[in-house]
Amino acid sequence: MCQESTKLACLAAPSNEAYTIYIETMNDLSKKLLKVTSYVPPINVCYEKDDLHSTEPSQVLLSDPNISQTKGRKKDVKKKDAIIHSGRLKSGIELALNKKKRKCHLCNKLGHDKRTCPSNPMSKTHVSGL
Repeated sequence: MCQESTKLACLAAPSNEAYTIYIETMNDLSKKLLKVTSYVPPINVCYEKDDLHSTEPSQVLLSDPNISQTKGRKKDVKKKDAIIHSGRLKSGIELALNKKKRKCHLCNKLGHDKRTCPSNPMSKTHVSGL
């Protein structure tokens, strides 16, 4: 029954006159059915007609819900930024060369840190010789 009324509504939709006839006929049919059948409490239906040229909708529009923070670690943005700024995917070697070099704070040379400094008397290489 619902499918048939939906089909009829779709057929009547392109023309305002046909749609008006459809609505009036459906209203008459519902009144006749209410007289014949037992009393059924009415459903809250808006009987006011929408203005065809109105810019305001008759119902409140639903918008997207607020996005909440999910659990877990946030996505790594560094890789995305590297792709966006250069415009291409970089290899692991290119990414490694662009990193900040290690610097020793004892001798101020590049390539190692104070844990592996050759001039550090407390390094593991000197201590392991005991």
